[in-house]
Amino acid sequence: GILGPPLPDQAGTPPSPPPTTTGTPPTPTATVDPNNCTPPYLPASDAALRAAIQCANAAGTGNHLITLVANVTLAAPLPALDNMEAGELIIDGDGHLINGAQKGTVLVIAAGTTARVRDLTITGGTGSSGPSGDWGGAIFNRGSLTIENSTLSGNTAAYGGGVVNYAESVPTNLTILRSTLSGNAGTEAGGAIHNTAVNGGSALLNMMNVTVSSNFAGAGGGLYNEADGGNVGTNTVYATFANNTATDAGSGGGIHNVIVAGAASVTLSATIVSNGPGGSPDCARPSGAIISTGYNLDGDDTCNLTQSNDQPGVDVGLMSLAFNAPGTTATHALRADSPAVDNVHNGGAGCGTALTTDQRGAPRPAPAGGMCDSGAFELQDVVPA
Repeated sequence: GILGPPLPDQAGTPPSPPPTTTGTPPTPTATVDPNNCTPPYLPASDAALRAAIQCANAAGTGNHLITLVANVTLAAPLPALDNMEAGELIIDGDGHLINGAQKGTVLVIAAGTTARVRDLTITGGTGSSGPSGDWGGAIFNRGSLTIENSTLSGNTAAYGGGVVNYAESVPTNLTILRSTLSGNAGTEAGGAIHNTAVNGGSALLNMMNVTVSSNFAGAGGGLYNEADGGNVGTNTVYATFANNTATDAGSGGGIHNVIVAGAASVTLSATIVSNGPGGSPDCARPSGAIISTGYNLDGDDTCNLTQSNDQPGVDVGLMSLAFNAPGTTATHALRADSPAVDNVHNGGAGCGTALTTDQRGAPRPAPAGGMCDSGAFELQDVVPA
């Protein structure tokens, strides 16, 4: 890939998002009147975005689209996305940014609501949701949420600095596609992601072509997967967990899986987990299971990589986090000598079949018909001049 400028790794200093590539944006709508809801909803301000969400919540059945036409800085937390009748509520950032300005959780998805966030950067969120009012910096999900081609960076909470998937009594689903979570902090657990179920709930997290980098927490700097009276499952496919940190002794910096009561597991496929030399353990599983289905790598042999095509305890060969063309979310390019290169047989882990691009949208595998690289980034062949 073509490396862009290095990005800061510390929490609270997100990279500037690249300009949108989706063409000329629609003309901004100065205001959206929640008492006179007429789509399209094209908010360009905090007040207009707030009103657009109220309109979408009241719109009943069907899919309802909100498209940002400018960066928005919040004066207070937004209303929850809350429409159980809708097929899907969609917030399309169109390459723009929502800055939570440390006012609270930026987006909340109510139980029973199906929502999608795409082409959006969320930063400056601080946890104000959940049981103790300090969960979910950027997003707190109690419904069914898809995050795609988006960035969560520079958000903080006690639990789930980036996003919380929280199931209580009823199921929740979180799907993350072609996105980056970087520089988020969870002072207790889950710097980037906290996936948890209580009181008989069921929480499912699916990640595909995702980068989780330089997040910080007491436990689970990248991912904290916890059953506390429910069932919790996480599946990662072609994901890269890099340089995440946990400060609690024995806790996983990249991935931490634990059961208080119930069942919890993390399943890895064609995934890279490495915190770098001197970092906290890549993975920890004081209870529950971390399961490999193959083609995975870790840096310190703590992720229970048991398949013959896994590579535990290796230098995974990652470059610095950067905007690598043609992507609009930051990724870790692979060195040419990385053991992740050509690690997945064609057809294995969806290589060239279910998955034909990497996080950036670059072809996977490269060249066509060949083997795929593990992780979110597919190294492209360079034709000699």
